[in-house]
Amino acid sequence: MLKKIKIEDIDNVMELWKEEINKSGMPSKNKIILNDYTSVRKKLVENINSTILYTEDGIIEGIISVDNPKNEVWLIIVKSSIQREGIGTILLNNIKRKKTQITTTINSSNEKALLFFYKNGFKKVEEKENEKTKQKDYILDWSKQKNKQITVAYFDEDISSELIEKQDKKDNINYKSIYVKQFFKDENNKKIELNNIKTYIQLRKKIEEALKDLVLAVEHVGSTSVPLLAAKPIIDLDVVIDQNDLKEVIFLLENHGYIYEGDLGLKDREAFRYEGKEHLRTHHLYVCPQDSKELKRHLAFRNYLRKHPNIVKEYGKIKKEVAKLYPNDIEKYCMYKSQIIEKIYKEIGL
Repeated sequence: MLKKIKIEDIDNVMELWKEEINKSGMPSKNKIILNDYTSVRKKLVENINSTILYTEDGIIEGIISVDNPKNEVWLIIVKSSIQREGIGTILLNNIKRKKTQITTTINSSNEKALLFFYKNGFKKVEEKENEKTKQKDYILDWSKQKNKQITVAYFDEDISSELIEKQDKKDNINYKSIYVKQFFKDENNKKIELNNIKTYIQLRKKIEEALKDLVLAVEHVGSTSVPLLAAKPIIDLDVVIDQNDLKEVIFLLENHGYIYEGDLGLKDREAFRYEGKEHLRTHHLYVCPQDSKELKRHLAFRNYLRKHPNIVKEYGKIKKEVAKLYPNDIEKYCMYKSQIIEKIYKEIGL
């Protein structure tokens, strides 16, 4: 999960830095600067408003920090044990959504870091000698382009699963899905999947335009976020924010056509309904602070199902059965499927 860094996170970030400092994958000019613990800590504090963490179960496993006046990624670290799972790209994409241009500086010998940034759309624009190391540094640049192809990791958190890309040229979307070997055998599933992705993109763009840098993440949760799970065509979204920004977020969403409904009895999960454009009504939107228990439950439930296709089949079968039994009774519908939901929560440890 992505979250804004807080002052109290600095010590844990520095522990991660100390563990990973001698490994590749970070802008090299700072390898000299960052060998000085005090310098790194000071620079993190200076750039605290433009630093994002990636956490799992409350543990910091990745960080990206931008020097805002320069729009420069000066620090990006991902714990070595998960470096091949795409966390760096998730962190970098979060910055890209807020910027039109970003630079970074990499030592020419740091092939791993260069490959990472090249794969993420950066281009070399300059070479220069590092005064301290006497080695060559590459200045890399990324710029947002109009009509640029949108890359959507539809199932954002399950990036360790096999990913196969398909191209929808008409909408210029490069989308990814897990379980695609089974999925793309069925043209109807393929159509449903693509429609969900298109809706998700529309909604995510609308929310990011409304909230700008107040949004930390827009998580696709609920049944449509799980491949091959029987679902109504309703997109469930959890918008992750800093708790201190809630009042401003409510104000901005209301200005963009949403109606605030309160937490509806669930703490730290603020509900909104939408009464604007008809094609955007097919979604449920919830705003959650980054430490919300409900958010944690949603993400854990979704991620568990994505990794257990047999449970998906079992859960989907029950959903279809109960939909036939109680087509007009939402309370009985929820009660009937609650047993398997509780079973899954027990497996997860929630």
